[in-house]
Amino acid sequence: MLNVILAKLNGHASEAESLSAALLQLGRDRDETRAKIESLQKQRHAALLDDASDTDLDKIERQIDRATVRLEKLNISEAPLVEKLAGARDAARRRRWRELHDSYRTAAGEFLVSARAAAEKHTALISIVGQAQREGFADDVRKTIPATPNANGHPLLAPELLDIFERAILPPATPARRAAPAAPRSALPKAADSLQHSITSAGGVQIPPDLLRAKRRSPDTAPLKHDQVRVKVLRAGYSPADDQPQCHYGDIIRMLRESAEVVAAHGIVEIINEPVRRTAASTDKPNVGARES
Repeated sequence: MLNVILAKLNGHASEAESLSAALLQLGRDRDETRAKIESLQKQRHAALLDDASDTDLDKIERQIDRATVRLEKLNISEAPLVEKLAGARDAARRRRWRELHDSYRTAAGEFLVSARAAAEKHTALISIVGQAQREGFADDVRKTIPATPNANGHPLLAPELLDIFERAILPPATPARRAAPAAPRSALPKAADSLQHSITSAGGVQIPPDLLRAKRRSPDTAPLKHDQVRVKVLRAGYSPADDQPQCHYGDIIRMLRESAEVVAAHGIVEIINEPVRRTAASTDKPNVGARES
């Protein structure tokens, strides 16, 4: 019976909709067969009361037997049909997830292109602010230029955050088989074929390659002058001055207090509060204010 039911699906036995329709039809056939058996049982009872001939009774009983066998076939076909339906639904769910995941990856790539372009414009915006500060307009910047959008000190669409997101959506690299011969240099994929290169080419290079290859600078721990503060850099690629190297995220550097306060207001650095150092003489004279070393 199961093979007959699957044959009627005409090549759609692996589709959830077809299997679900077959289960519904199986239920209708079973109800119909039960009703037929009940009707034949009544006919047999009436024939016994009427003292019908053995030939008539045999005919009714053969019909009852055939209907009973059909009902049994229908009953035992239900379980494997339900199992096939569950498998088909699970396969359809996996296919749908792959479609959604592929759509997400495509949309994420398009987002990264736009986001990196916006991040590049944001970097250009901040560089203008830094240039104005270096030319002596720090007070004007503080009074007239608002801080760019940021979350907990991290600028929105910051290049380092986009890098983290991109690494999360990219598939892991497939390890090469040991027995496979090394591909000739001419057959290796070009940089332009990679998602990273296409995104940075469309959106602009956010972090210079020499910065990515450079080692992090050692944290600045030397004593500060009275007009200096120590800061933690929150934006990769930031440079306190044109003649100074660019910073990594998390670098500890020193800056003039006035400049640091302006840059910190834009979420580029975070001022590190350090305990005030006092000389030995100052500890004996509490009324004399200690200066920072």
